[in-house]
Amino acid sequence: MRKIIFGAGYECQKLLSYIKEHIAFIVDNDWKKWGTSVLGVTIKSPEEIREDDEIYIATSPVYAQDIANSLLRRGVHNFWMARSLMTYSLKNCNEDIYSLKNKYCGRSCFIIGTGPSLRVSDLEQIEKAGIYSFASNKIFKIFKQTKWRPDFYCAFDREFISQYLEEICCIRAKGLFINDVFDYPGCKHLKREKLNKKNTYLFTSGFDSYISDKGELIPIFSEDASFFVNEGMTVTYAMMQLAYFMGIKEMYLLGIDFSYGDTTGLDSGKNDHFCKDYIKKGEIVNPPDLKTNLLAYQEAERFSRNHDFRIYNATRGGRLEVFERVDFDKLME
Repeated sequence: MRKIIFGAGYECQKLLSYIKEHIAFIVDNDWKKWGTSVLGVTIKSPEEIREDDEIYIATSPVYAQDIANSLLRRGVHNFWMARSLMTYSLKNCNEDIYSLKNKYCGRSCFIIGTGPSLRVSDLEQIEKAGIYSFASNKIFKIFKQTKWRPDFYCAFDREFISQYLEEICCIRAKGLFINDVFDYPGCKHLKREKLNKKNTYLFTSGFDSYISDKGELIPIFSEDASFFVNEGMTVTYAMMQLAYFMGIKEMYLLGIDFSYGDTTGLDSGKNDHFCKDYIKKGEIVNPPDLKTNLLAYQEAERFSRNHDFRIYNATRGGRLEVFERVDFDKLME
């Protein structure tokens, strides 16, 4: 049975050096690439695919579902993400992150979002109670209003890291978890040495999934963050996987409203985040992908119930109903 990669872009190039010996050829929708090659592997038309081929999709979640749909229309059902092949090729874990495995076993934490429902007073209660917290992205914009600081900070998005590396480096936390994007196109200008601190952990990200009965690509919840942290098109999913790997048994979401008035991500109405100046003029942002986010959250809920930990939603309002709701005020009592 032939193994074929679908997608000849950067994701393919990143993976191919590890798995090329398993691959018959590459296919891509861009006819201009047909007849060329990547690392010696020929690129062909999708018309070359047969029903009994194994297809490995090498692209971002943004395009992966469209490719999956096109394969299903062709009668092809044997397809996975290309990272599934890498699982059998890569053996070395990230030793820095592996050192955190179950380090906080049995503890609870808050996973803090940046939605409009987030309150300074809630963060101060979390600090007073001594409960661990994870936060991300521009949470540093709230620091002037409170002494609270996250114990763990996470940055996932390439565009965000590229634009805000200086601010990230100034965050005081027990652990800074940064997506290792430094070799990506558009990020090679970043200076990796800025993050040479004892509390900084560079993790490997990727997108792996399984196919639901409805043909949806469900983002897998990574069981081993020292190997890779899976994309769900939201940094919250990354923080959940990291917290699980570190042994956290109860996670409480706060400030994760799961709703956007401006679906471009630019927050033109100034009501999608906890502060009005969250998005600055000219900033490059990725629009929210609530469909993929929802699939990721649903998978996190399923995974948690099968792996002896729980995720609760303590957000004040919002539209995220995947996780069991708890009242923040009663919880803090």
